[in-house]
Amino acid sequence: MLLYVADYRMGLYRIDPARREARALPYPENTILMGIDGLYYHDHSLIAVQNGVNPQRIIRAHLNPAGDRIEQIEVLEANHPEFDEPTLGVISGNIFYYIANSQWGSTLDQQGQLRPESELKFPLVFKIDL
Repeated sequence: MLLYVADYRMGLYRIDPARREARALPYPENTILMGIDGLYYHDHSLIAVQNGVNPQRIIRAHLNPAGDRIEQIEVLEANHPEFDEPTLGVISGNIFYYIANSQWGSTLDQQGQLRPESELKFPLVFKIDL
């Protein structure tokens, strides 16, 4: 059994619990894998929510046959006008459902108090066919 984990600042790792080994997953030079807030395995690829990059986006990282390297990054959704810190989701069948507007940076005022309900947005759940 292998585990794939995301470190928000460092990117993606593959963990082999039997060997007690963690290794960063190599990836194509033309992309960035930091800012991942939600990681899911589907059909030999990793689906990731990146809200720590600009533009915020949902990506699919295609793994090589051995699962120890990312061969290609595919952007599934980016810079949607309703995005406000997209975050966690779930895969059901071949559909990825995720929260498009967690409002992480805008729910509290400068004193750390919850903003009035009238200033908050209704949560949006988006879906992507995988």
